[in-house]
Amino acid sequence: FWALNFNGRLDQAAYTQALRWCAVARGDWQLMFEACASFNIEGGTRRLAEAILAHSTADLRLNEPVVAIAQDDAGVIVLTASGNQYTARQLILALPLSVLNDIDIQPALSPAKRKAATRGQAGRGAKLWIKVAGRRERFVALGPETAPLNFVQAEYIDEDTTTLVCSGPDAAAIDVEDTEAGQAVLDTLVPGLQVLGVAGHNWVDDEYSHSTWPMHYTGYLTGSLAELQRPEGRIHLAGSDFANGWGGFIDGATESGLTAARTAAEKLGHANRHGASQPADQSVSAL
Repeated sequence: FWALNFNGRLDQAAYTQALRWCAVARGDWQLMFEACASFNIEGGTRRLAEAILAHSTADLRLNEPVVAIAQDDAGVIVLTASGNQYTARQLILALPLSVLNDIDIQPALSPAKRKAATRGQAGRGAKLWIKVAGRRERFVALGPETAPLNFVQAEYIDEDTTTLVCSGPDAAAIDVEDTEAGQAVLDTLVPGLQVLGVAGHNWVDDEYSHSTWPMHYTGYLTGSLAELQRPEGRIHLAGSDFANGWGGFIDGATESGLTAARTAAEKLGHANRHGASQPADQSVSAL
């Protein structure tokens, strides 16, 4: 069960991460399992993202990877791969911990922040969808930590097919786009199912993530979290990686984002009250 939750190996996984999940689920493992695997956003995560954007006055710029960030007493300058520059007084940097060091940030982030980013996350597994023939009764199957897949759940049940959501602790152990490989691995955990197709994405090899959902190694809460939450001058880190509560979930990203936004707004308000000059763009969020 915890190999599933960590989406990785457990030999360095933080017990405190498990305790946090239990705490925010009232100490009830059944409620925690429901929160993890039973309830979804109607219309999917995209619907949530679009609703947030519609409620915002922000400009969305896609396909502009950030390559460098510089800050000084005047403000922050963000440089993208296309050569565009954006200036602001405060910057909210919403990146996965594991790719934080891939951006040239000057002055450099603190040694403790860079060390935590170098270590990265424990979530280095696989997640894929497998469609099988036939209408199946709802079920959940759990396997050992050493299995290529250690979790299979019937997620969508149609008239003549069933779509399974599956997870494994090692991204290199299964090809998330290979139907034959999916069949072979599924046979070891839930024999007798005919695989019609598989779909997924290798988030560990993705240059913009290098991990799946954020799950922490031992020592993260005591040695890294407080420092990562501390603003670095005008730069505020945000995301599920840096949450106090539901780390690894959208809820944690929301919590962290609200905290970073409030801190940035307070700094902007303080500067404005003291007569600082204001550029056209006061704050920028880089994702």
